[in-house]
Amino acid sequence: MKSLLTALIFVLNICQLFLAQDFKSVNNLAQRQFPWLAGKLVLKSVPKEKDADIFTLETRNNQLYISASSASAASRGLDWYVKHYARQSISHFGNNTRNINKLPVVSPLLKKTSLVPYRYALNYCTINYSFSFYTWEDWEKELDWMALNGVNIMLAPVGTELVWYNTLLRLGYTDTEAKAFIPGPAFTAWWLMGNLEGWGGPVSMDMMKQQAELQKKILKRMKELGIEPILQGFYGMVP
Repeated sequence: MKSLLTALIFVLNICQLFLAQDFKSVNNLAQRQFPWLAGKLVLKSVPKEKDADIFTLETRNNQLYISASSASAASRGLDWYVKHYARQSISHFGNNTRNINKLPVVSPLLKKTSLVPYRYALNYCTINYSFSFYTWEDWEKELDWMALNGVNIMLAPVGTELVWYNTLLRLGYTDTEAKAFIPGPAFTAWWLMGNLEGWGGPVSMDMMKQQAELQKKILKRMKELGIEPILQGFYGMVP
């Protein structure tokens, strides 16, 4: 019995360790956007309540304690503290941030529950109206903003060009024919909605590979931040 109890305690400790590791990405997010929280942020995993995401905020001894049911909820809790207690924010139009030595106090403990399970972001037009020529540095800031605002599911069509190119080659199209079908980077959204083909093209292999590598970085960061991807489906159009 004693050995069984010891084994159980060991397993629980290991589980707790893995749960804590889930929030490493949130800690990294805090360091990128709010470096004044370095060494003052304590993150803890807690279960959902009635299948809903939750987070709590508490301050003790000049440290901020965030307990949350997911990386998305923890990021949202971080944003809530920064906006409502530290009076700071990041946005697409500029950041309002400054160094803070003494953390604003949360008293009593604050608890928030998500009203909906899915917090969705983006559409095809937004991808091209705003993100056509985004670099990884741009996407990194965008994904931080998404996480801080509670997004946990997001359209992820970047890099579709190379998927289409390889698929068409396998179906018997020539290199020239496949590239002629794919539009330039400013028109990807309308191509993926089935409205056009080839416009602004033909595209280069370097461009397609660059977008595919960018998407890999985006998906990796999304996974770390608890944002599920919505990927492009077949819309019934071929060259």
